[in-house]
Amino acid sequence: MLCFQCGAAVDLTSARMPPTISYSIREELLTSNLCPLDSEIPSIKRLLADPQPRVEALNAQIGGLQAALANLVRERDDLVSHAERYRAVLSPIRRVPPELVAEVFRLVPFTRKIQNKTVTKPPWTLGHICSSWRETALGCPLLWRSFTLTTSNFRSEAMITAQLPRTANVPLLVNFEWNNDADGGACALLGLLLPHSSRWQSLRIRCHHHAAAEIVLESLQVIKGRISQLEKLEFFVGRTVHPTPSNKWEMFSISPRLSEVLLTEVLWHGYSPQFSIPWSQIRNYRAVLTSIQQLDILSKSPNLVGCSIGFDDALSTHGDTMVVLPLLRRLSVEGSSILDHITAPSLEHL
Repeated sequence: MLCFQCGAAVDLTSARMPPTISYSIREELLTSNLCPLDSEIPSIKRLLADPQPRVEALNAQIGGLQAALANLVRERDDLVSHAERYRAVLSPIRRVPPELVAEVFRLVPFTRKIQNKTVTKPPWTLGHICSSWRETALGCPLLWRSFTLTTSNFRSEAMITAQLPRTANVPLLVNFEWNNDADGGACALLGLLLPHSSRWQSLRIRCHHHAAAEIVLESLQVIKGRISQLEKLEFFVGRTVHPTPSNKWEMFSISPRLSEVLLTEVLWHGYSPQFSIPWSQIRNYRAVLTSIQQLDILSKSPNLVGCSIGFDDALSTHGDTMVVLPLLRRLSVEGSSILDHITAPSLEHL
């Protein structure tokens, strides 16, 4: 026989059932799909009904235990929560000086590249952690000095307006990207920062095409003589077929701290834009121009330490022209023929 409760093959008279009741059921009914006999159906129904009172009693007992367990779990969670709150009061982070917290904040990367697009997230998120960190972030001008302006970001104007008061008088890092062909109001974003050009430390502009670059450069005319802190200039334009005259744009001609000029990205795409630059003070330079333009610039740049140049025409017409670069240590060239015209006694990497 099989025990109804556990399914084991035991004598039903020893199971937990009323001692006066004993029913027999063929074992094959439980291990096959056989249909019970009409005479067996009443016994099976009684076997189903007899344990029901005990099941209900056990259900009631389990329900009481579950309620008690729920109360215990709730009390345990409350104690743990209180303990965590008290433990947080003793957290070492609360004793870190605001100056050190601000220094850590400055190491957070707010700008990154995603699919060749610059994405920026200003340090507003740091203020979402706690009130003291928010106060520290808002009181640290260096956190707010980086501005990434894109014509596809409709929140840029509001972000600039909100960020500028936080910068106090610290140098600014300006990154302007023109990613589309629409020109309506594009330079208005950059125009919000033009009154603060005297605080620009670096300026990075990337335009999709030459026409957009012309519009941007026209708007930058007003900064001439007003970029005393500018140290790094990056100006990248989509493929340009013809080089522009170097004397057309003079807004960067008076920039006493300018030392790095990058006019092409790592990949050589067409000609670089040309500007009047105080070449004698430039230490790092990268551009694509004609060979005669490159040699002319190199001859005016005795303090170059790093240089990357590309050119499209031959050098055969330059005869014995020789440029001496006494401080040059790193040189990258698109073609080796120009090396015959460069003398660099301190060169370490070619």
